[in-house]
Amino acid sequence: MVAEAHHDVVLDRAVEERVVPPHVVVHRAALVQLGAAVELQAAERLAAVRAAGIEHVEHQRAPPVDPQRSRRIYELSGESLDWEYLLETARNHKVTPLLFWELNAARPEAVPQLLAAEFQNNIRSNLLRVAELNQLLELLQRSGIAALPYKGPALAMLAYQNLALRTFVDLDIMVVPKDALRARSILIENGFASSLRLGSHREEAYLRAYDEFVLNGSDGHTMVEVHWAVTPRYFSVPLDVRRFWERSIPVRLGNRETPTLGLEDLLIVLCLHGTKHSWLQLSLIADVARLITRQEVRWADVLGRARDLGSVRMVLLGVELARRLLGISCPPVLQADISGRAVQSLANRVESQIFERNPDAERIVQAGKFHIQARERRRDRIRYIFRLATRAGVEDWQAVDLPRHLDFLYFFYRVPRLLRKYWGQVP
Repeated sequence: MVAEAHHDVVLDRAVEERVVPPHVVVHRAALVQLGAAVELQAAERLAAVRAAGIEHVEHQRAPPVDPQRSRRIYELSGESLDWEYLLETARNHKVTPLLFWELNAARPEAVPQLLAAEFQNNIRSNLLRVAELNQLLELLQRSGIAALPYKGPALAMLAYQNLALRTFVDLDIMVVPKDALRARSILIENGFASSLRLGSHREEAYLRAYDEFVLNGSDGHTMVEVHWAVTPRYFSVPLDVRRFWERSIPVRLGNRETPTLGLEDLLIVLCLHGTKHSWLQLSLIADVARLITRQEVRWADVLGRARDLGSVRMVLLGVELARRLLGISCPPVLQADISGRAVQSLANRVESQIFERNPDAERIVQAGKFHIQARERRRDRIRYIFRLATRAGVEDWQAVDLPRHLDFLYFFYRVPRLLRKYWGQVP
């Protein structure tokens, strides 16, 4: 009962400050019965939320509702829908908060109790994640490490302008490469754990080959990803993350104003991330759509930086998918290039597979083919293939631990291993 009371305190203030519609509280009993609420049994966790100022969310506001879309949702919700399939699909694509928000705006009486309960649960989880993020940023700052939060809460505020409208379970933090190992050590010293076991002679090789450390909190809920790059090296995008700090912008998370990626850098990062995952999750496209429609993006800067990276096609693909699937208007400056055959072919492939149960692009070989086709420069395609095939990774190191001066021999182990593992996926 104490935990339920704590849930109510956070939710009541969220309703009071207009993060969620007041009528949602009628589903509180259903939420408790379903046991879907985030466990807040430790009083210090609630205190952390209060201390972070996250209960006070005056700066968050609901995005405007499109009348035409609302009418269409109203019509659809009155028909015989397979609600089980709809809710499952929304969960798989991490758009449950958006489904609730749009349906509630168009036809509140049609909102299933389970959907409202999951929306409330997401709010509580997000509030706690923000409190934890602020504590992490403060911890790293005290240790002299400059960190930029991105995706997660920062993206929710920039693109959705409301923490309630995006689902996130992990906290992404960017540091410069030279601080990555120290940031990992600091988090481990403060109760986080990592399943990755690296010998000291492999640490530098890991930093060159990969882009993140994944750590889990002692509470079993919090997952933190410490990034020093946006993609692994094999992806062959020469993005210098140190420039992010020069172009950073402030975002308010609770009572803390913290720098995060500038809009143009963030849009490019979202498109790289979406392409890496073959755009097979609707939330990836929604992030791009919301960022474009809620913020003033300097497209000349986006295209200039993407051109330097050889990633213009990825950006165009992200915008085209947002136009096709979520109905945004294509920026005039992109219209000529976005209609090109390569972008349209990739968009057709995503559109045809995104709602399939086991899309081809989830298979590693098909995903690799998609990545190659998403690059406009031949030299980047060649680098991608060469690095993916030849660079040794954790699985190789764990199987055969060679001394550093014999690292070149991993090529003769890795290539046959990959052929044995993935040959059956080659069409």
